[in-house]
This record gives sequence, structure tokens and C-alpha cells, in this order.
Amino acid sequence: MGAPVIDQLRELVVQAGGNAQTARELEPDRAVAHNALDSLGFTAFIAAIEERFGIRVSDRSSVKLRSLQDFAGYVDAQRERPADAGTRVASSGAAGASDFMLDGVPLHYERVGSGPPLLLLNGIGLDLSSWGPLAQTLCGERQLVLLETRGSGLSGPPPEPCTTARLAADALELLDHLSLRSVDVLGLSLGGLVAQELALLAPDRIRSMVLAATAARLPGRTRRVLDAWRRLLLAGVEADAFRREQFAWVFGPASIENDTLIEGALSTLAGTPAPSARGFAAQADACLAHDTRERASRIDAPALVLAGEDDILLPAVESETLAGLLPRGRFERHPGGHAFLSESTRVVAASILQFLGSAREATKE
Repeated sequence: MGAPVIDQLRELVVQAGGNAQTARELEPDRAVAHNALDSLGFTAFIAAIEERFGIRVSDRSSVKLRSLQDFAGYVDAQRERPADAGTRVASSGAAGASDFMLDGVPLHYERVGSGPPLLLLNGIGLDLSSWGPLAQTLCGERQLVLLETRGSGLSGPPPEPCTTARLAADALELLDHLSLRSVDVLGLSLGGLVAQELALLAPDRIRSMVLAATAARLPGRTRRVLDAWRRLLLAGVEADAFRREQFAWVFGPASIENDTLIEGALSTLAGTPAPSARGFAAQADACLAHDTRERASRIDAPALVLAGEDDILLPAVESETLAGLLPRGRFERHPGGHAFLSESTRVVAASILQFLGSAREATKE
């Protein structure tokens, strides 16, 4: 057996630029731990932990409030999660995870797989682990570039004001940072809104788009639900209560009726923090302000618009309307709710890959 987790964490503190005294300060007291962590090469510290223990640290702000003893428990809990809980698996061919700085704020991204680049833009309040099995399937044929939206996961705080156009500018900066001339884009929910703005901002950089569970403008019911979720988080609701509220809206009827599936998902997430209240609220503001109804006709990239046939959070008709506004839009329904990407992963992945292949061939003609 290897050394106890707490001893390995002490080693990583030193590896990240601290010393034995720093490690001692980090151990028992959260206030001291917070100050001591600020003195480290924090990104290097997190990266070293992820590499050593084979886990993904999904919320930087929560880590910075932990002592080493707290964090040892966190590591143990994450190591017990299923191997497919995040985007990284040993056989994925991952090129790694990193941050780049934009306006003094770190933006976290991962690259995994090989092939033509596909930029993934995540949904509201979600970190990169939310792509789960879909990412594992797609990375067999594509180099995935997964950007963690500001306000989520390891990326820094959201811009002020937070708009989908500002978040699209972040994505464009990442493409420049990675010297990617053109990419395909897959955007989920909020990510689909951002993808629309990205295609308007830099049309020559977008080869094709897959827009999932999204719209040109959110309808009234969706807007009210997002506002209610924002208020719950700002009021300090517990993570478990927040997720139970979300699950009732995002999963399709077959999943909701499966108590084992739902309780298993909640158990997997137990002990991990709810989305950042500030981050979620800012992202909700971006969703609520988004409106491309009068501009969608200027998006010339081929677009596959996908919807869950039983999506009650964002009804499929809204996505179908978006597809009709796009000059080269195509619409498909798939079994499931707002989370249909995880409920119908195999058939959705096949459809996405077929579309991306066709779009790529069309550009060669």
C-alpha cells in the first residue's frame, strides 16, 4: 500500500512550492489553510493532486477553505467514485488539463482524445465532469477541447456583467491560446447559447455547431425556473436539496421513475459542493438576457440542433424554432429530458459524429 493520503498531500504541498512548515499550517485549521494555500503555486498544487490520486477537483473555491485533513477525506471520497464520473480515464489519451489567464482570471480547460478539434461548452452551473460518458465516446474520434465556463468548477469568477457574448469571447480567447484556426462546437444549454454568440463573433472560426437543449431565447417557464434556482443558491440552500430540485426538472420520465438511478446519482454527488451561488447567478443572468432571434439568420455554419423529447425545462419546440431560424439548421429529438445527452448517450453520440463527419466532408468539396 502507498503512503497515507495525508502524507502524500504533505509531499504535494512541497512540490507546489511550499515547505514542511506550510504543510503543518495547512493541516488543522481552515483559516490558516486558506492563507497558506494562497502562498502556493495553487494551480500546480491542484494538478499534482489530480495526477497523484487520479481524481478531478471540481470546485476550486471549496478546496481553498479546506485543511489538509479535510482534503484527505475529500480525496478518499473522490477515489471511491465510479471511474467514468469525470472526463478523464486512463485510456482516453488525454493531453491534459490546464489554465490560462484572461483579464487576471484563470480559465480552466482540458484536452482529450485525438482528431479534428471539437470545442465543448458546458451547461449552467456544471463543471467538466458533467460531460461524462458522452465525452468518453466522442474522444475516440475527436480531439475534445473542454472549456469550463467562468463561474463553474476551476475557472475564475464570472465577468461583470456576465453575458453570453462575454462568455463567447472567452471561448475565442481559448481558441487563440491553443492556436486553433477553426473548430466544430458542441454547446449544451447555456453552452448552446454561448455557441450561437461565438458563431456570430467569429464565423470564420466555426466549422459546424451542435446545439443541445438550447434556444434563441429562453421561454417564460424556463426563465422563471432559472431565477428560482438562482434565488435558492443565493439563500444558501444545501447542495443535496438543490440537486433534488434540479433533478425533477432535468431528467426525463423514465429516469425520474427509476429511484435507484436517481438516488445513485445523488449518492455519487454527495459531499461535493453545490454550484457557486455567485457563479450560477451570473450565468443565469447571461441566460436570461440572451436573444439571437433577430441575428440567427447570420449564422451560416451547418448546425445540428438537438432536444430531449420530454424536456420540461426547455421544451423541444423551442429548440426546433431555433433550428428553423438557422440557415443551415437541422433538428432532431432524442429520448430523455433536458439531460438527454446522458440519458441517450449512445444514440446521441452516433448522431453527433455522423453530423460532424458530414459537415467536414462538405467543407472539402
